[in-house]
Parts: sequence; structure tokens; C-alpha cells
Amino acid sequence: MTEARRDRLRALAERVERMATDPESVDVGWIALAKPFLRLIGWQPKYETEGLATLVDAVLNRASLEKGELERHLEAAITELEGDVQRAERATYLHGTLPTAHLAWLGRMVRTTTRIDEALDERGDRALSAIDPVLVAPPLAIAVDEPEPSKEKGAKEETTFDRDASQARLVELQLAAVDHIIEAAREETSFLSRRRSLLEAARRLLLDADASLPLDAAGVKVRKRYLAEQIVHIDRAEAAGVKGHVSLVHQARSALSRGLKEQLFATLAALEATTLTAGDALLGERVDSAIGMLSGRADTTSEAARRRSLRRSVDQAFGEPVTSQIETVFRERLTTRRKRLAAELASHDDGAVDLALAYLDPKRERDAVSALLSVDGCFDVGAPLVPTRVKQEQIVARLVRHPTQQMVLTRARTPDDLPTAAISDPRSLLLDLATGRLLTRRFVDYERRVSERTEMVGEARVYLLDGSTSMLDHGRDMARARMRDAILVAELSTIMERLQNAGRHTRVVLFYRYFTKRIEPVTRIDAADEALAAIGSVLATPRRGGTDIEGALAACFETIREARDTDPDLARAQIVLITDGKAMVRDAAVAKARSPVDDMPIAVSVIALGEENAALRRLVARQRAAGERAFYHFLDDDTLAELCAGNVTLSRALHLPEHALATPEGLAEELARTLDDLAELERLRHGAVLRAAEVGDELVAALDELGLGERALTEGQRARRQAAARDRRAVEERFDAWFPARPDAPLSATVDKDDVDSALVALGTVAEVVGEMSAEPIVRQADAVDILERLLPDARLTPASYDAVIRAGIEPIEHAVVAVRAAAKGDETASTL
Repeated sequence: MTEARRDRLRALAERVERMATDPESVDVGWIALAKPFLRLIGWQPKYETEGLATLVDAVLNRASLEKGELERHLEAAITELEGDVQRAERATYLHGTLPTAHLAWLGRMVRTTTRIDEALDERGDRALSAIDPVLVAPPLAIAVDEPEPSKEKGAKEETTFDRDASQARLVELQLAAVDHIIEAAREETSFLSRRRSLLEAARRLLLDADASLPLDAAGVKVRKRYLAEQIVHIDRAEAAGVKGHVSLVHQARSALSRGLKEQLFATLAALEATTLTAGDALLGERVDSAIGMLSGRADTTSEAARRRSLRRSVDQAFGEPVTSQIETVFRERLTTRRKRLAAELASHDDGAVDLALAYLDPKRERDAVSALLSVDGCFDVGAPLVPTRVKQEQIVARLVRHPTQQMVLTRARTPDDLPTAAISDPRSLLLDLATGRLLTRRFVDYERRVSERTEMVGEARVYLLDGSTSMLDHGRDMARARMRDAILVAELSTIMERLQNAGRHTRVVLFYRYFTKRIEPVTRIDAADEALAAIGSVLATPRRGGTDIEGALAACFETIREARDTDPDLARAQIVLITDGKAMVRDAAVAKARSPVDDMPIAVSVIALGEENAALRRLVARQRAAGERAFYHFLDDDTLAELCAGNVTLSRALHLPEHALATPEGLAEELARTLDDLAELERLRHGAVLRAAEVGDELVAALDELGLGERALTEGQRARRQAAARDRRAVEERFDAWFPARPDAPLSATVDKDDVDSALVALGTVAEVVGEMSAEPIVRQADAVDILERLLPDARLTPASYDAVIRAGIEPIEHAVVAVRAAAKGDETASTL
């Protein structure tokens, strides 16, 4: 790091800190003269990120750069960052403050740039590897120059759409929540299950925001790509045998002790991926050392090794029957395939067969399996079984003493029954009571009891797939059609697995149909062998034609009506439309087609590939505004091509080559020592809080200085450490302090309405995220505290103002707290108020 660069970065850090701690002292120079005009037009900063993005790309591809090229990119990035800080200072001066998310992003940019600068001088390849595009992505924001979120935006500074300050505050909080959940997932390096839950929660929040708001496309795109990469990494690791609910270090030590070298390598590769994204250089060095010892001379980072590993992951994730079907399709003899396609596409133009042959080229098999593996990371279409709260009424007969319309004689049991007893002989009264022969009068009262419980109910899932020519010949490398088919194949694979489950009690059924200008017949899948056969048919049949979305939707509503007539257990339905078409979709036509099944909840969801249809986006937005379970996903052509090319993968192979499976003599002991070091380091970082009485004041002070001690921890970190230490009482006390079941007496002072709205958004986000986590209550409670604490600064709430809001006796706040408690502790707490 040169002295000049160090001074520039230090000055930037000081300016960012000044905006956070003393915004009134910010110096903006001559721009102060234009303050009235800029405030009148609602000017907002538009940050430049091209230089930072180029720097990150250069870091990721540094091996191919010429000497000094990375330094030039670094200089350009620092210059660009100086401009961004200046824009932020102007916004601070104009509006009195800067959103916390913007301040956090600027601070992160300065720290990231400083880390790169330091790594260049210290040969810090490990630190450089920890840099990813999301670290330098600007905060999510409303698009300021185009209403359509799919358009690439320039770096211009223009006005935003009209919204008052309170609305802006809530929108900023909703958008900032995405990055907070991503950051929480990034920090999780031990448990893949928790990391997955947080990543999926962040993806859900991102997709919901993108479906509801006109967001800037660049920020959405980079986060979608990052989330897809990380979820796919976890999918591959778990398919290779790595357990999500067990510490990765513990699994590595267990695999070593049992001599499971392949599982040991997969666990270490997963641990390396988590430590890289967390920027944990110390832990990463130990993991890298263990991987080096285990792999020996085998190159596990080469392109060929990663491709082989990717294919093995597909085999492990989807099973031999599915991968065999894929191989059969792509390895069909060329003459046989040409003859078959010529017959199927006889009615199309002369180029149809050649286009179909190019789609089924054996060299493209890799694209098909790469797209298939990426589906789970990119899309969240829900499950065919939906948890639904149902009410059950039961009539219960009770025997009572008070008169009713029905009287019965029943056995007398105690002397209290004597006044109403049917006495035949007073002399034998006590003997009859003792022997059970004495009868007494009772009345029957019928009581209606209503109970609620969660049931898994069937959902009719109908996939409606665009088979138009543009899916093949528009975009890049036929990626639109490849991803369309991969989505359906992944769903068929999931259905096949569920249908093979002998213990299932709820009927699972899937419908799908392709459409062009002609609507193809619907295919119904309710058996495992049907699903497997359908996979081969889907992949082997390229399609061509126009686009009639209205007609296809009408046909789907009719399919759902027929399905409900034959299966009364179907409680709801979802149409998943996958298209790139810009065909006309009229609201009136959709409503008319839907009218025969208006009494059944039906969501029309859209996956847009390559291009967007504004009418479909509005259709989903209206459903979401009405509370329906509809989603809208969009992936641009560049991202689709990257996914099909297999570029969403680990930087290292997850599997060892066969020639590296032999264990050299003496390796086990050395590996054991390295893994012991990893376990000790993890214990210090994530284990129970060390106390001075146990280890001495000097060690506690040293840990505090390193940021590992009690004083350096946030409330959320303390809660998570207490959960790790199984201190249930401490976690519950901390949770109850933040989310009290019965708050103290309401305060007499009024609270600000904006504070109430912000608290509602924050509590709703906590409930949504924690409710989807598959962890025990003590862990969910700790996570609830951690997530809320992350959100409070962006909600512009101090702990004291948050406490005032939840103690104000406001009914919506009380319900929101109940929802958090129900999500974190279980449904039985929902009635605590």
C-alpha cells in the first residue's frame, strides 16, 4: 500500500464517519447555493459502481492480468469512491441525514478497497479470494431513470418517483433488510442449514421487493446471482453427504476418524467456501492447509476438475434414473435424432430441424445439467404440499348437574351424588354406593369445540411453458429454452421423489403443458414412472411457434377445474407461467377465464426468461396486493447464459479425483492436528462466552482486544453464543426482553407514527425470516434477536425508542410481537396476549 493511497482511503473513512456521527458539519462547498432547487426536485444520489465492479472482476481474474494492471484498477476505484462519498455528502446536506444502508455501504466500500490495497502488498491471496461482487454492490434502491426494473440503468443522477418521507423510510428499511440477512448468512461458517435458511430468506425478501417495487436492476441482478451461487454450493455439499445441522469442523474430524476421505474433502471444500465469503482469513488458512494435505498433487481448482465435480454433483443431487434419462436424450444417434425431429417438425420451416439438432447437440449436455443444478438456487416456486391452518369443529357430550333437555342415569361415585340418586331401598343405600349399583341423575350438555391445527394440503401445480421459437433463437446459446426445460425437469424430479415416498398421506399431482399459438395437451403426473418418462420427453422435444399467453392461461384454468372435480382434497392451485413472450395479456380476458373457479385460491405466478412482459408483471402485482401467493421471477439473458455454462460453481472441485483417494502414510496424524486447531479456533469464535473466573482477566482482555470477548459482542451475538452453549434460560430471557409476551403497563407518552410503522416492518421481517428456519426454538429465538438488532439502525429506531413502541399498547404492534413469538417459539405462544 503506497502512502498516498493510504492517506486517500483514511480520508474517505473519516468523511463517512462524519456523515454518520456529525452530519451538520459536512462540507459541500458551492453546492449549498443550489440547496432550495435540489430539494424542490427531490434530488437523490446515484452512485457510480463501474470502477469498483471492474476492480472486483480484476481481483477474481488476477492470474490472467498483466503486472501493474490490478493497481491501475485500484486507483480508478478509489477515484470513483471519492466521487460517491461526495454525492453522499451532498445528500446529507440536502436532507439532513443519509439512509443507514447508504452509510453502511460506503463504509463497506472503503474497508473492502483498503483490504485489497493491503493484500496487494502482503501477497494476501486469501484476502483477495474473499472479495465478491455483493460486497461492492450499491444499496438496493428505487430505479430513478426507468420504471421497468429489467432495464440496465446508467449512472445518471435523476429524480426519484414521488413519495413522502415516511414512505421512503419504510421502503429503505425493507430494502436494507435484504442485505442484513445476506450479511448474517455470510457470517455463518459452521452450520449449512442455518446458512441456507438465511440465504433463502434473503432471496424471498429480494424477489418480493422486486415484484412490488421498481428497483434498480443492477443491484437486484448482482444479489440474485450471489444468492443463487451460495444456495447451489450448499445443495452440492449436502448431496455429497455433508450434513446441514452438524458443525462442519465436527463433520471433518468425524470423517477423518472413520477414514472417509471423500466426505472429508467435501466437508473441507464446503468449509472453505463459507470462510471465503465471511472473509475469515485465519480460519481459511487452516482449511486451505488441510485441503492441500488431503489432495496432494491433485489439482482441484482447474477447470477440468471443477467440471467433473459438477457432473458428479448432478448425479448425487438428482439420482441415477434422472441422469440416465439426460444421457439417453443427448447421446441418441444423430441419424435417428434427425429422422425423429424431421417427422415432429414437418409442419415448420426448413430451419426448424437444424435449430432443434443444435439444441440437442451432445456437446450441450453439460449446459443442460448445469442449468438443472442451478434451478434451486435461482427460483423459489414453493412446495406441492402447502401448510395450511384449518379449523375443526367437534361436538362433545358432557354430564352436568344443571337441567338440560336430556337426562340420563349414571353410576353414583361419591356422597355428593346422593341428593340426585335413584333410591330403591334406603337400607342398602351405602352398600349400593360402595358396590357401584347406585344410580344418580345427570343431564347431558353438548359443547361445540373449535380447534386449529396445521395440515399439509395438496396444491394443484400447473406449469405453463412457452414453446415459441424465440426461446431457442433469441438470447444467448439457447439459454432461455434450456432453463425453461430445466425448471420443469427439476420439478418432475422432486415430484418423483415424493411419489416414491411410501409414508406419504397427501396426494401429490403435477400438470404441465407447452404452448405456442397452439395449446398442447396437458400432461398429468401422479406416478413416479410417469415423472421419469416425462423428463425424457421434455428434454428430447424442442418446440417452435408463436405465443398465445391468454389462450394458454384459459386452458390452465379449465385444467384446474377438472382436477378439483376428480380430487376434492385439492385446496388451492398455482399456475407457473414460464415465458419470454411479449404477447398481449388483457385483464378482462384473464378474469373471464378464471370465473368458473373463482371460489378456489389460484395464484398465477410468472418466471420471465430473457425479456419481461409488463402486463404479466402487473398481473402478479395485483394478486400480491390482494394477499394471494403469487411470485414474479426474472433472469436476464446474460445471467441465463452464465448459469447454463456452469459458471455458478465453487472455485474448487467438491470431489477428489480417484487417483487422489489413497491416503499417504502419516497424513492422518498431521490432518488430525490441523483439524484440532480448526476446532479450537471455532470454539473461541463461536462457542460459549469465556468468563474471567474461568480463564483469568488477562485472557479475557486479550479476547476483547481481538473482538472475540463479551464486551465486543452485540445483543444478537450474545444470544447466539448462549444458544450454542445451550443456555436456554439466558436465551429466553434475552428474547423476552426484546419481544415481551406481556409488555409492562403502556407508557403515557405518545410515540411517533413513523416509529410505529418502522417497528411493524422490522417485526414483520423478523417473523418471516425466523418462521422459515428449520432450527430448534432456542436457535430461532437467538436469531430473532440478532436480526432485529441488525434492522433497528435502518428503521431509525434506538433500543429505547423501540422499547417505547412495543410498550405503547398499540394493537398492530402487539400482534406483530405475537407473530414473532409464534415463529420463534412455536404456535402455542400465539395466544399469550
